[in-house]
Amino acid sequence: MKFSKRSFYFPPGIDFNKFEVALKSGSNPKDIENISGKIIGYIGALGRVLDQKLLCALADSCGDCTIVLIGPKYVDVHKLESKKNVVFLGSKVHDKLPYYIKRFSVGIVPYICNDFTEGVYPSKLNEYLAMGIPAVSTNLREVRESKDVYGDAVTITSTVDEFIKAVKTASKDNDISIKEKRIEVAKSNSWESRFTNISKILDENLALLDDSKHIFDWKDRFQGYFVFYRMFKKIFLIFTFAFILFFYTPLFSLLGENLIVRDTPIKSDAIVVFSGDGEVDYQNLSYQRRALDAINFYNMGYAKDIFLSSGREQTIADVDMIRLFLIDKGIPEKYIHILDRYPNSTYQNVLLVNKNLEDYSINSILFITAPYHSLRSVLTWEKNAPNIAVITPEVVDSPVKKLQWGVELDKMRIIAYEYVAIIHNWIIGRI
Repeated sequence: MKFSKRSFYFPPGIDFNKFEVALKSGSNPKDIENISGKIIGYIGALGRVLDQKLLCALADSCGDCTIVLIGPKYVDVHKLESKKNVVFLGSKVHDKLPYYIKRFSVGIVPYICNDFTEGVYPSKLNEYLAMGIPAVSTNLREVRESKDVYGDAVTITSTVDEFIKAVKTASKDNDISIKEKRIEVAKSNSWESRFTNISKILDENLALLDDSKHIFDWKDRFQGYFVFYRMFKKIFLIFTFAFILFFYTPLFSLLGENLIVRDTPIKSDAIVVFSGDGEVDYQNLSYQRRALDAINFYNMGYAKDIFLSSGREQTIADVDMIRLFLIDKGIPEKYIHILDRYPNSTYQNVLLVNKNLEDYSINSILFITAPYHSLRSVLTWEKNAPNIAVITPEVVDSPVKKLQWGVELDKMRIIAYEYVAIIHNWIIGRI
């Protein structure tokens, strides 16, 4: 199916600025600087498209030159390795390639010509030319059809003898004017030049809806999309990192452990129970555990009087349910004291309970609350009721001290909320 009556072909370009910088720099990598004499160089993968027979013949015919191959090995190259004047330098970072090419006397593209390489466009040709060195290639279709672009800057050969002869001739080429021409050819094949030509074609062939002659800057639009893509990529990486950090590391387990107070229980004047999880979105689902804690410490004889305080008012107050449960378990009702008001914060809770404690001349308490709520509560007691000695023991749902790799989402919410609440209360002077 035809999508358009007109089509345009743009082969890959090169980042010309990299090569321009290398041309002005005098530094060369040590592993190629130590090679004396003329260098016939190749950059790229050593794969199936590489004509090893051609390279072996070239090595035999150019004994006074060194053939340097730069790139990863993907096929068996033992025949080339047997040649004394063939050197393998391995893979190199692309930014360093211009400094290697700079030492070449000739840059070569020794590819086998077959159906597969019919569609291969060797960008290395432009990279050779960008450093001003002569280039010799086998008769690849893409290179042959680009002859009007390359002109005399690239020599195209059809046989082994032609290739060897062209390399020998090129290795003796010291014409400065031709060197400058090669660099200009490479510059015309840069990405900058590609974008300029693409933008020009789009400006000439696309009309806006209002039929105006407005020139649409497609290059800026493309760069805008590229900036958006990079920004999206950064956000995605940050999100992925945060997801792994939160859900698959001990981070929240460590943060949660620092919120838990684990005092050794001692005999006190009273047991004080704050019912609730410490969450801002108050729905108390832990009052049963607080009831069990109260019974446990009462039965062990740590205190007789039990003071119960709830969070926000609910249809059936959880302190009433705890009171009924305690009575059912044999605790005399006269020892159970319920706060008759509903505080809306830990700070108000401490103030109201402390007033009741003063009425009963209570000086020390065994304080029971949700594990992650214990640090904020203790800090609030210390700041606003310093006359009360507060002991906060472990409770039935205290997490084990061992760090856990990953924490449930509901616990993560409680831990995060507690840290925010501590900071908030510190700022306003409650702790």
